[in-house]
Amino acid sequence: MHLLPEQKPHETGSDFELSPKLIRENDTTPYQSSIVIDAERGAALAERLFQIYSNEGIFGKREMPEDYPPKGVKIGSREHLLFLTLTVAIDYMRNADALWESARKTFEDPETQFVFFPERLAEIPLREIENVKSALTKYKLALRPNRDTNIWLTIAMSLHEEWNDDPKNFLESMEFDALKIIEYLTKHRTKYPNLNGEKIRSLWLRMLRDNAGILLDNLEKVPIPVDVHITRATLSLGIIRGNFEGTLDEFREVVANAWMESTEQLRKSGKHIISLDLDRPLWHLSRNGCSYRGGTHPESCPKFEKCPFREYCTSGEIKIKRKGKHQYWVHLKT
Repeated sequence: MHLLPEQKPHETGSDFELSPKLIRENDTTPYQSSIVIDAERGAALAERLFQIYSNEGIFGKREMPEDYPPKGVKIGSREHLLFLTLTVAIDYMRNADALWESARKTFEDPETQFVFFPERLAEIPLREIENVKSALTKYKLALRPNRDTNIWLTIAMSLHEEWNDDPKNFLESMEFDALKIIEYLTKHRTKYPNLNGEKIRSLWLRMLRDNAGILLDNLEKVPIPVDVHITRATLSLGIIRGNFEGTLDEFREVVANAWMESTEQLRKSGKHIISLDLDRPLWHLSRNGCSYRGGTHPESCPKFEKCPFREYCTSGEIKIKRKGKHQYWVHLKT
């Protein structure tokens, strides 16, 4: 469903599907011999990350940009679910603080609030779709106006036509089962652009639990939503070591597998920590710590002395830089 002319798409597509596995048993790709996942180290760190984040926060930080609903919106309400669902769908290579602040301003403005309600969008004639784009760009909620508006409208119309304008109806139909949700979104990918991609899909499911208070089954089988912060913290902690040069999209599944394997070890020992539990602590560790690292030695990070994970910080070359408008480049030599 393309209601507006699309800008030139980026090379890897809009739904963040992963490249073929980089680490696989009996694989003969060059990555197989140059990258190692240390699941035992990961298990120890997963438990410590979860405990420190739960008790005092990472560098004293616990809040996420999406934690604050718009004024007057009740947590877990239909309005809140629509706010989370539609906003996260355009969360790609965005500054999280700016994205969610823009979403709150758009919702709280009576002139632009209509974009969050599928039933109101469904009443707008096609010839007036530009009004939707204007509303989404007023507070810079949509930074890629045509593409973001198309994503927003496509998902909103799917919710309107199939789920009576309420994401909770969809979740109930899926029996609040994360695996059934993933299966449905994958099967109907054109109706839920971006929301069906592995990174945003996992992020959405975590937000449903953490922010909307919706309990879902089989969340332990959902991979961590891998972005630049999760990747940087994972590499800095030495969960993945070796040599890699390539895009974040190519490396994404390695990071997801590392935390899946690490948390599986914990659960076998009776400690119920899942990959999604580590999204918040790792995000804060990178944003408030690892992002400041400037050299090959851990001590080059100005946050090193106060970092609760300094004994795990790994020496070597760890660089993640933006490459063009739509991609990150990962350089690893540890």
